[in-house]
Amino acid sequence: MNWFFNRFFGRRQEEPIPQEEPSPARTPPPEREMTEFERWVKLDPSLPADAEPRYGKTEIEQECAFVILPSGSVDSVQYTIRLYMDENHKNLCPDGYQRWIACCRDKDCVFPTREKAEAHISRRLRSLKKELQNEQIRTAIRVVPKGRHLEFLKLSDHIRVKLHGFSAKFGYHEGIYVGNERVIHVSGHDSNSIEAYISKKESCARLGHLVPHFIFKDDDEIEILVYRIQFRTIEHIIFSAIDYAITEYGKGEYHFFCQNCQHFGCLCSTNKTRMEDKKIFLSTSTFVDNVVRRIFGETVQNKTTSKLRKWLYELFETGEGGETRRIIGKMAEIEKLLDLLEEKDPEKRQELIETMIEIRERENHADEERDRVN
Repeated sequence: MNWFFNRFFGRRQEEPIPQEEPSPARTPPPEREMTEFERWVKLDPSLPADAEPRYGKTEIEQECAFVILPSGSVDSVQYTIRLYMDENHKNLCPDGYQRWIACCRDKDCVFPTREKAEAHISRRLRSLKKELQNEQIRTAIRVVPKGRHLEFLKLSDHIRVKLHGFSAKFGYHEGIYVGNERVIHVSGHDSNSIEAYISKKESCARLGHLVPHFIFKDDDEIEILVYRIQFRTIEHIIFSAIDYAITEYGKGEYHFFCQNCQHFGCLCSTNKTRMEDKKIFLSTSTFVDNVVRRIFGETVQNKTTSKLRKWLYELFETGEGGETRRIIGKMAEIEKLLDLLEEKDPEKRQELIETMIEIRERENHADEERDRVN
């Protein structure tokens, strides 16, 4: 009976519920290590701790960062965009950190909503990637400690030195540093200022040594003209300078306002011509106003003086640039070209010209292939 009761009415033994095996603990992905540029941007004391820079790269792989900063009251918030650009001379920055620049052509980009600011950043990143040559030239000065130029100068640096004597009032002499204490610049390589002035018309792009062709002694102060937005690669800048030196760029065509050493340095670095010292000449009560005063007197203001002033200003206008090329030549080829450039032997000079023609043809073919693919 007990057996019957238990068989039909007894408590049914519950089957054990299968236990799920505990899933292994998920390891969070390792944090990406910041690049040197990203760390450098964060050093800016004016940058809020919670700012989230949006990083990118230009057509020639220069790193950049856009930051959106809200400002204004709670009822009317505006969003301003800052732009940070990487550079090769961080160790010479006067404040020890990266200074930001305006997002577009030296003007503040302010938007009513964050979405519009983000959309603008996307457009700027595309333009830096595809239309680099349309960017405005923006520069900063880095001062090299006296007597330590070999420690700080880098290949393709656009360098300048203050002119001596009376000429010091008119600004700087400039050139492109190509390594091994050599510089390519527009010069006559004369030993003193008087000879240089007399033979100025015969000045042309040529290879020389830092001492004595660019500076007179080792402890002369050299400055580096840093392009905040870089237009060309190191190889492209040096190759362009060599090309101009071979063809004796500017020989017999030297012009203080339109074609001088400063135009040459900018042309190599950006493919645009510009005279950096135009700021000195065009400042109030200096060059332009002095010329007008000398000719027409202190107080004369009429159509003639206005036309003259306008003409003088136009002499300093920036020239048009061509398209940006990614790279021209390899560093090994560039070293060979620089060595040949120092040779006086006609056979060596012919080898130099043939090498240049070969590189140009190769690069033109590469350009055609890129255009075909795109």
